[in-house]
Amino acid sequence: MAIKPLILTSVSLALLAHASATFAQSELPADGTIALAPGLSITPGVYSFIGYDTDAARTSAGSPGVENYFAPQVETFLTRGRLRGDFQNAVSYQTGGGASTLNQYQIAQLQTDGGLFGVRGLASYRNAYAPPTDFVGFELGIKSRRVEHSFEGEFRLQPVGHRLSASVTAARLGLRYDADQRFLGSSLQFNLNRDTTIEGAKVGWAATPLTTLTASVNFNHDHFLYVQGADGHGRTIMLGLETKPLGIMTGMAQVGQLTYTNALGWSISVPSFNAALAFGRGQSTLIVNASREIVFSFNAGTGFYLQTGLDSYLSLKLGESLEPFARYQLRRLQPTDPAMGGAFTGVQRVKAGLAYRLGQIRVGPNVEKYDYSGPGATAGWRVTAFVILGSGRIVRMDRPLIDDW
Repeated sequence: MAIKPLILTSVSLALLAHASATFAQSELPADGTIALAPGLSITPGVYSFIGYDTDAARTSAGSPGVENYFAPQVETFLTRGRLRGDFQNAVSYQTGGGASTLNQYQIAQLQTDGGLFGVRGLASYRNAYAPPTDFVGFELGIKSRRVEHSFEGEFRLQPVGHRLSASVTAARLGLRYDADQRFLGSSLQFNLNRDTTIEGAKVGWAATPLTTLTASVNFNHDHFLYVQGADGHGRTIMLGLETKPLGIMTGMAQVGQLTYTNALGWSISVPSFNAALAFGRGQSTLIVNASREIVFSFNAGTGFYLQTGLDSYLSLKLGESLEPFARYQLRRLQPTDPAMGGAFTGVQRVKAGLAYRLGQIRVGPNVEKYDYSGPGATAGWRVTAFVILGSGRIVRMDRPLIDDW
């Protein structure tokens, strides 16, 4: 029986970007923080929705379905002198398609502030029934129990009053699938169980008090437990510019060269870029991200792909209570081997919704339109009604948040 191809990102850049965003997220406690003791606080939160999808499985042969989702969490902040800690624990319960699923996620982060040297570390555990392609936003419906362990450490140098800054980063990600398949007898466990290690270095020079020039290099290694022919390694060299928040805009832009080679000899070296711009005025925000990276098929011997992506998110503040929002996502996939077939060539999704805020509670509707192009293409609509209580910084489990997919 033929196995329907899936596209999965090489997690090198994604993991580093995620870790950077997560560390930045922990800089300040979220709204709704409850102080327990000096230097110790928690932010509880709950995210729940009920929804209807015209193609719940996100496959060409899929059918409509109703889903219910409930996810409580708690985030704990610890501050002791220069040391800051951020710990998140979340679970989710989901029903849909005649089945129920319980997921869990824990993450612990520690870092030091101030001084000539700084360190930070991260460890996380995720056990979720999730699509194998959720790193890049693809949700093709084929799901399995996915267990993820990740570890990351960073050492940085930033002399006080000096323009020079530098850092080195190392990360390791382990992904395991239990082959709990629902479609076509495919074996995600055999094709996707893997370990990824990443080493990176970055230097910065503050050209002005608000602008920093950067240069970075990242090396990644993908090792598959059962399909060694899919092993690969890559290198990304980037030059960039970063700005500190000032007024209504902050941003980052990097350009460089991306190289990736797998064990079967497939190789590519292409220009790459990574850019993010954020505009803010009051409580309203516009965020635009663009990137290019390598992604690969889980089928050994089918080569890999060049992915170019664009994401944008707009959130407005109308009066004291209304918060309309919209998001747009585009992914385009270019095969490195003309003989590669059966792959999705891209995804385009549009989402819009309205949140009504009452104290620490947000409720509202959300509508999403999706279009997967290429062989086996599918398109449809997804409508949900959501409730968020407490912290607005909810951990994403295996279902989209209102500002995510």
